[in-house]
Amino acid sequence: MSKVCLLVFFVVLAGLVCCVQGAIHLLPPQSSSSTSFSTISTRNVNQNVGPSGNTNYINLTGVIAGSISGLVFLVVILPTIVACSLMCVLVCVTEEKVEERELESQNPFNLPSSVISGEFVNGTTLYDVNYADCAVFLFWVVTWLFRKLTCGIFDSLLILRSTRFRVRKMLVGNRRLDLDISDNCCHIPFLHYLNSALNVYTCGLWRVFGLTHRFYYRKIDDRIFWKPIESSSQPNQAIQWVGFDEKPGKHQFTWFSIYCGWKTELMYWFLKRIVNVFTLFFGDAFIEAWYLREKIKYAKFGGKGSFAVIQNGQPTSFISGSPMNLTFHSILDGCSYLGRLLLYRFLWIITCGLFGCCSGESFILSYIDAHLVLNR
Repeated sequence: MSKVCLLVFFVVLAGLVCCVQGAIHLLPPQSSSSTSFSTISTRNVNQNVGPSGNTNYINLTGVIAGSISGLVFLVVILPTIVACSLMCVLVCVTEEKVEERELESQNPFNLPSSVISGEFVNGTTLYDVNYADCAVFLFWVVTWLFRKLTCGIFDSLLILRSTRFRVRKMLVGNRRLDLDISDNCCHIPFLHYLNSALNVYTCGLWRVFGLTHRFYYRKIDDRIFWKPIESSSQPNQAIQWVGFDEKPGKHQFTWFSIYCGWKTELMYWFLKRIVNVFTLFFGDAFIEAWYLREKIKYAKFGGKGSFAVIQNGQPTSFISGSPMNLTFHSILDGCSYLGRLLLYRFLWIITCGLFGCCSGESFILSYIDAHLVLNR
């Protein structure tokens, strides 16, 4: 969103420069007198040139002011009116219905049941996904200059590939996920930048009323699918989630398109943008912890399934007492999250920012993942 704002600023600035240059060239040239300056008194020069110069400056000021007003109207006011009108129409005519219908999947496996003690999952990774291995690091280094110079347009063109890096790092039910990035018509990049612009012109209300989730993030979630089951010699990897129907399709995953309802989203928007300022941003930890607890309730990973014992890449028995749906809840509270953020700031200061550049983001996001609990 900030990159779209930067692009709008550059457009206005460039238009302003063009208006000034155009106004200067449109002014009529002053007539030059052939009389020698030595024969003209200073008083006559001031009397003859002064009024003409004042008129020219007034004309220049009027042209510049009119040009700036027209430019601001075309770049800021008119798009804002169009975006707000479109938002109101879509909110009124589209029903807020639950798109994530329950998949009627039956168990296709005829396997025995096993009883285990302890937790089904050894860890869940949903937020700490901005990792930097060699491939990702090289990708961001090569594209850094283009992404900065294009004010986010190049980011939109690469949004599917960068999102796939994050999805492949996710670990849910001891299983890995993947993302389909085929998009011959650049449909997703167009939606990404369009939704970013609409969020800017509506001050974030486009997202608050779920239009970003419905028209953009839903397209991303529909591309997520399970990776094949991988056999592992590690004991904590012997138990994995097995879906009864793992064929890629719509409405199987809900992660990026999680929408908590307009009341929760509007409350979050109000607390984040207004109330948080009056708390000197110390309330941000409590706001985020509350919003994360609300948001994770609507996350969905595939249809019905069960945890199973995996040997040689195949399920051999299902776990007795396993949940039928893979859902989570968060036990993160604002006080502990605030302590984590303050510790991060302290480490950032004593290392002169080195900690933040190397592992600061993972330091925060892994703490959020550690407070995710599987619903049983």
